Amino acid sequence: MESGAIKGLINDSKGIYIYYRDDAYNLPITLVKFIPQSVIDQAGKQALNKSFTIQLIVTVFITIMAGVISYFILFRVKRILRHIKNIRMGNFDIQIEPTSSDELGVLEDKFQDMTKQLDILWNQQYRYQLEVSTARLKMLQAQINPHFLFNTLQSIGSLAIKKNVPEVSDKLAELGAMFRYSMDIDTEEVRLQDELDHLNHYISLQLGRFQNRIQFTQKCAEEALDVLIPKMVLQPLIENSIVHGIEKGEGIGEINLEIEAAEKLLIRVIDDGRGFTEETIREIRNLYGESMIDREPRTRIGLINVFKRLQLYFSEGFAWTIESEPFVRTIVTLEIPYCPQKGA
Repeated sequence: MESGAIKGLINDSKGIYIYYRDDAYNLPITLVKFIPQSVIDQAGKQALNKSFTIQLIVTVFITIMAGVISYFILFRVKRILRHIKNIRMGNFDIQIEPTSSDELGVLEDKFQDMTKQLDILWNQQYRYQLEVSTARLKMLQAQINPHFLFNTLQSIGSLAIKKNVPEVSDKLAELGAMFRYSMDIDTEEVRLQDELDHLNHYISLQLGRFQNRIQFTQKCAEEALDVLIPKMVLQPLIENSIVHGIEKGEGIGEINLEIEAAEKLLIRVIDDGRGFTEETIREIRNLYGESMIDREPRTRIGLINVFKRLQLYFSEGFAWTIESEPFVRTIVTLEIPYCPQKGA
């Protein structure tokens, strides 16, 4: 038995002869088949096209799968980077829902545990720094002998009465009441009525200073007068309106204090002074959200201190807003939990 293939021609057409030789019944048999070159080329092209199509489909499929996998991996990595940015801004309230148990899923889970520990440590550090600052403040306050100050003011007031200047005596009495209130370091919470009394002493002194350049009005819901709030909240707000809004201006400035008691206690200070620029409001928000509490604010120190103290007292229950149209209307709003004094 013999078989093979040789190139050849038939009718001037190139091709390949395939032959097969064998002996059957002692007779030689030879089978020959001619395959044109065009048929061979066409078969090769079809095989090549099929191979190319399969490779293209596989390449597209691999590219799509790689893109999808890369997208989900990058999405989770970007989510972690976004949480890291929030932590740098002092926001530790991060909730990560585990989506898988792979390496990134384990990383996200460990990252969330680390964030919770950082939140605990940060709060401890925050309170520690606050206690240190409070202790320093009390030490500074203690350097002035309150009894000496009050006795001196009373002595000057008595002299004013003898000289028939009762207005001076009244102003000294109001100043003494303000010092007595602000230097009472043992009291941290007061009734809203006490805050208003202290504010009225301050307003009286400022009206004497600015004469007719300030018009002040206040409106307070009666049921809110017994609400307990942190000490020294209202006076810094009004002082901010006077110092930054009206003091350097000309003409008459109006300041209105409105206090409402509904589901929450709403405190609004409204004035028509210089107000706030958008840049200043953004700076206040950045300082309010700043995690490094030992940094000294560069602007509106009294306002930031009030916001920070209320945040510490009421946590998530406290909110504030500032709306300002310079020399037209500026509104500073505080929103705190409405907790009237028991038995009031």
